[in-house]
Amino acid sequence: MSTKRLLLQLLGMCAGLLLAYAYLLRFERRTLARLDLRGDPRWGPLWPLADALRALGKRATGALRGWALAGPLAGLALALGALALLPSGPDIRVAGFRLWASFTAYDPDLLTVTLLGLAPALGTWLAGALSAQEGLREGATEVAGRALAYAAAGLLTLAGAALVTGAHTLGGIVRWQSDALPLLVYQPLGLALYALAAALGSRRLPATDDAPQPALLDYHLQHAGAGWALLHLVEYLGLLYSSAVIALVYLGGWDGAGAHLGLRLIGVLAVLVALLWLRHTWYRVWRSRFGTRAWVLLLALAAANLLVTALALLGGGAW
Repeated sequence: MSTKRLLLQLLGMCAGLLLAYAYLLRFERRTLARLDLRGDPRWGPLWPLADALRALGKRATGALRGWALAGPLAGLALALGALALLPSGPDIRVAGFRLWASFTAYDPDLLTVTLLGLAPALGTWLAGALSAQEGLREGATEVAGRALAYAAAGLLTLAGAALVTGAHTLGGIVRWQSDALPLLVYQPLGLALYALAAALGSRRLPATDDAPQPALLDYHLQHAGAGWALLHLVEYLGLLYSSAVIALVYLGGWDGAGAHLGLRLIGVLAVLVALLWLRHTWYRVWRSRFGTRAWVLLLALAAANLLVTALALLGGGAW
């Protein structure tokens, strides 16, 4: 791929991610949280995008300013890099013209996939480490610890997928599904556990989330300056990354109907909407019942899923 085409594709990717962020925010707040937040009527249907750009362009204030802004910026760069490193399948050609090509031929293994998913949490931790405010440092450290805990549960869940397919890379798992049904048929519990780990571990803003309406708290944080808005964007990119991994591992990836880029993107966005709904409906339930021990339960269930999968394979079940 030429440098010019690569730059155009990167710009297109960034523009698409910004659009997705703006309108998913509107969906989450107005549909899931049922907040009647009215936009500027001068922008018409583009007001979610204008609102997101305004929040990202606000002058940094409070604890996230100066050197502390390096944290959100580093998190943004790492999150974009993690998304670009995910294999996107075969090239898309229209009338012989290559419309889309994968950014990389790299085929990450499942451990690397899990580590790349920690990019948003790393940016948040760095923001806290560089901040002079003790409360932000403590919140960022808690965020990083929670992300590591849920990442461990997610990795153990992906181990069940590796057992079934005999592959340890994303590309290998997708290729296995080309000759079989989507992996969700064989690993329904694994899909549910990975989705829960992604949803419960995606709250990566270093601020208290026990407000009566978390979406309203997010709204105020997002408009508190460029630093908070960037952290909010990075959190959404982390959810998008998890959605892409789910689509690749459990929903067949780019095989079959996913051979078309548009259908691949629609599938990932559908998973992302489901994760937003899951986070909105289940996050506070699990937090109130299990507190900081929720990841332990997920880890135990993932271990049980792995054990049952191994026993079924050894017993020659219908795999």
